[in-house]
Amino acid sequence: MDKHDEVSIAHMTMIQGVVTRLETNSFTLKAIAMTLAVAVLAFTGSVKNPNWVYPLSGCLPVIVFWIMDAKYSCGLMQAKKKNMERMAGGCTG
Repeated sequence: MDKHDEVSIAHMTMIQGVVTRLETNSFTLKAIAMTLAVAVLAFTGSVKNPNWVYPLSGCLPVIVFWIMDAKYSCGLMQAKKKNMERMAGGCTG
């Protein structure tokens, strides 16, 4: 194995670590959104005269974090694919 292969493997390992950390952060955001939604819905259950706004506001964090996660995941996968293609192209030539 020559020096270029070792550097490429080290670079890909570093990028995989970054991707793993970002995916962990994404999962944490999902957990926070669910916690907020459950807290608001529990508050709705304790109110004497619940309004339709309370359940809607409980679902709002889930919807917002869902959209943010979808955009984030798409961008992450595109960046990962582009980087892997670039790395594979550099190893063959």
